Amino acid sequence: MRPTTMDFLLCGVGGQGVLTASDIVCEVGLAIGLDAKKSEVHGFSQRGGVVDSHVRWGPTVYSPLAERGAVDVLLSFELVETARWISFLRPGGLVIAN
Repeated sequence: MRPTTMDFLLCGVGGQGVLTASDIVCEVGLAIGLDAKKSEVHGFSQRGGVVDSHVRWGPTVYSPLAERGAVDVLLSFELVETARWISFLRPGGLVIAN
């Protein structure tokens, strides 16, 4: 059975490709026929600051933001950011960290 939504959280620091990766994850959702939404925060990213992006897939997605404790996949480009965002991961969720 397919979940109603699939939530991804990508995080890292400026220059690591977080926004490009989130664009790709979003496009994959669209390519497999799901609704996909994305939200990104990249305030001081050009100076090495925190960058995060939420991507949600589902039959119908109204908001791109996942709730704390609901993320299915945490894709982190920086170990410190993994620690910062781990509370968003659901029990049994997947962490992919560099």
